[in-house]
Amino acid sequence: MQGVVAYVPNLMDRSRFGSSVEFVNTLSLLTDVEATVLIVDLSSPGVLEYLPERQYVIGYAPHVDEALLGEASVSGCNEALARSVFFRRLPEILKTYE
Repeated sequence: MQGVVAYVPNLMDRSRFGSSVEFVNTLSLLTDVEATVLIVDLSSPGVLEYLPERQYVIGYAPHVDEALLGEASVSGCNEALARSVFFRRLPEILKTYE
């Protein structure tokens, strides 16, 4: 089982993750992910439809998109964080789940 897997289409965001994270490039592959934690960019269209049911999921989105963050929590996202909070906590998240 991989430690951290992420669905992050934005290349600038990806550059902040480091080399220990495996990236999934296709939404349909999210349902089959087996990892300690799955990280998703919630602002990617359609991502909520592909969240795996038996997976710990941390998602992030712009803080102004409160509706999306709320919907993510209802759709199976264990932690739905504002983007700034997520990236501030990212080193801790990676250290915890690697």
